[in-house]
Amino acid sequence: MMNAKDSLFEMLVDAVPFSFVKNLVQKTPLVYNEAYVSSYEDPRWDEWEAFSLLGHLRRALFEKLFRQEAVNTGLIVDVENNRIGSCPFTIIKAGNFLLTASYSHSENKMLQSAIFRKQYARVNEMVENPFLPFAEIDAVRLRDADGIYANLLHGSASKKDFRSVGFMRIAIPSSDGSIYVENIDLFELLRVMQQRANANQQVVLVDIAKPKLKRKIN
Repeated sequence: MMNAKDSLFEMLVDAVPFSFVKNLVQKTPLVYNEAYVSSYEDPRWDEWEAFSLLGHLRRALFEKLFRQEAVNTGLIVDVENNRIGSCPFTIIKAGNFLLTASYSHSENKMLQSAIFRKQYARVNEMVENPFLPFAEIDAVRLRDADGIYANLLHGSASKKDFRSVGFMRIAIPSSDGSIYVENIDLFELLRVMQQRANANQQVVLVDIAKPKLKRKIN
């Protein structure tokens, strides 16, 4: 029987457009480089100001990219404010999933608690016990879940290299935000999507191919 890890991965493959994932993977390094250049390589700032600006610029540039690529691929996009109205954030609806994006210092680090994350993570009770990774589940029942909250995590290559992307993942938190029910490598997701897109293209080419008929010689 399909386990929760496999089922959530397959649901993401079905729900999230291939071009959306591909463009994010290809363009995020440009975002990181632009944020770095505009902070650390701008002569107006010393290191202290550059460090402070880097996070703000990186977040702003990535949010715009995240939102624009979603619009370009036909996904439902909304922008909401946090409780005190100081930080707007983008929410994307893709099939069974609600996606937001956040910078993280490591691949598995749980993000600092936020009201909106807790609110959206409540729907993830359906993918918890007995739907923990590697537990046998009813995949059909899991696919009936609507509004599974997932956070697209992205982070730098290292503490000494803020200019480069180190990781991109889709992390699905538990309803209380204490653990990740699943944490999927976005590069691996893209690899599988690309592989299947290539296979589908080959099938189409075979289906539309017409045999050449030999001309009858009189």
